[in-house]
Formats: sequence, structure tokens, C-alpha cells
Amino acid sequence: MLKTIINLFRGFTPQYYFRQLFFGLIIGSIYLYMMWNTLNRDGVVSESDIHDFTQMAIFAIVSTLLYPYSRFAYEEIVGFLLGRNIFFINSIVYLLAKVMTMITCWALAIFIFPLGLLFIYYYQKQKAKENSNV
Repeated sequence: MLKTIINLFRGFTPQYYFRQLFFGLIIGSIYLYMMWNTLNRDGVVSESDIHDFTQMAIFAIVSTLLYPYSRFAYEEIVGFLLGRNIFFINSIVYLLAKVMTMITCWALAIFIFPLGLLFIYYYQKQKAKENSNV
């Protein structure tokens, strides 16, 4: 059982994981920067502001660590719905949509993360079944 859980968290290639973690770090850093500037607007930082920022920092860290799994679940769902179709659209519109989905996956990572683990578990079961049949 423990081996299965460990394998779930190793379900990605290192390149995919670190690429998604990199984007998660960028989003998390921008989020924390904006929150700190919002709390520190008048130049005086109160104890309440520090407490609020600490809660936001914990949220940002958790979302950043879970983001690769969230993004994987999103990509699998979109891949299932759209298939291998090719769409020709304006690149600016595409990049804006991509950034918005990245931010959404980051912000909702704690909720989407379990779907990512389920997909990884399913693919690992399929791979183990294929290896046992060979």
C-alpha cells in the first residue's frame, strides 16, 4: 500500500513535474507579492497583517506543490473532451486562455489534485497490466 502511494507521487517524468512546478512557483510568487502589497498598502504592518499573510503563504505553498497534479488532471480531461483536434486561433487569445487555466488550476489545486492522483493511479495500473501480459 505504501509503495502504491509513493508511486502516485512519482507518476510524472521529472521534466514534466519540474516544468509545472516552475510555473506554479511563478504564479505563487506573483500571488504573494500582490497580497503583501495589498496588506502593506499604508506602510504600517500590523500583527493581523502578518497573520493574514502567513495564511496566504501557506495556501500559496500548498497550491504550488499540488499544482503539477492539478494541471495534469486538467490536461487529461481536456484531452479526453477535445481529442486530437487542432484549432487555429489567434495566439494572443490562446496565451490568455492558457494563463487563465494555469491560474485557475493553481488556485483550485487542492480540489483538482485528487483527480490527478486518480489519473496517475489508473495509468500505472494500465502499465502494470500491459507489463504482466508481455
